Amino acid sequence: LPRDLPWLVCAVPRPGYIWSDGPGSTTHGTSNPDDVNGPIVFMGPGIRAGRHADTVSTVDIAPTLAKLLGVKVGEKVDGRVIKGALR
Repeated sequence: LPRDLPWLVCAVPRPGYIWSDGPGSTTHGTSNPDDVNGPIVFMGPGIRAGRHADTVSTVDIAPTLAKLLGVKVGEKVDGRVIKGALR
């Protein structure tokens, strides 16, 4: 690590740990599977029914919706079309 890095401590929370400001609240940002894994759901015409085990990211939502709606993406985007979700 660079000497001028302002961090004093770097830690990895135990599995199942909930980063919270108090009872009844949570935040995101740990490396636990509960924070980094979650479903992305598409429903409607042009969507293939079923569960797909593809690894995707939130940046894949916009290119997928653009493809579904026939909208040409005018610039380079980080995501990709989730082809398995489309008919």
